[in-house]
Amino acid sequence: MRLPKREQIALEALQTAVSGKSSDLGQFVFAEDRSDMLEQALGVLQSNLTAPMIGSSPSCTRSTAICSHRVAELRHELKELGDSQDELLEANQKVSERGEADSDDKPKPPASAIRTRRDRRRH
Repeated sequence: MRLPKREQIALEALQTAVSGKSSDLGQFVFAEDRSDMLEQALGVLQSNLTAPMIGSSPSCTRSTAICSHRVAELRHELKELGDSQDELLEANQKVSERGEADSDDKPKPPASAIRTRRDRRRH
């Protein structure tokens, strides 16, 4: 089946949104980016997904309903995952800030003590 380039790109974005890994490099994709990809892909593909088919069978109607339900589930999962990833990033940032603050709070030895230690090493 030959698709227009725009639709091919949209299908690849949809695949990445669902799997969480880029199709070309296999790299991790954050939930927020996956959500954006999902919405962009659906914007391109929506007319194909919702276009009424002449003589639609009940199985086709069921398939469309299943697809719509799965998209809604994926949106919800990505929202929750994005919130969790944001919390982790914020926690990591707080830990690193605390680590920097701890090193700044420690008293530094006086310069005379440093020279004395150096002098001891020479002897």
